[in-house]
Amino acid sequence: MANQYINKVILGEETLIDISDTQVVAADVANGKKFYLKSGAPATGTNTYDADTSDATASAGEILATKTAYVSGAKVTGSMANRGSVTG
Repeated sequence: MANQYINKVILGEETLIDISDTQVVAADVANGKKFYLKSGAPATGTNTYDADTSDATASAGEILATKTAYVSGAKVTGSMANRGSVTG
């Protein structure tokens, strides 16, 4: 017998829960977080937010002072002095 999932809960004539018209997909939900598809089937999110920074190579000294960036998933505050436009 195939899995049967519940996507709507009705008590008497009142609908208490109804996910049958949801448009959420795994890419909309944070990576690893559990949620339910419109069929009622459980699913796991795959969204790693806007960018995967795991292969980033910048260091604080390469980012302007007071500016922030994310490197390998960690927030880094720059320490490089801003010398504006330099001519040789």
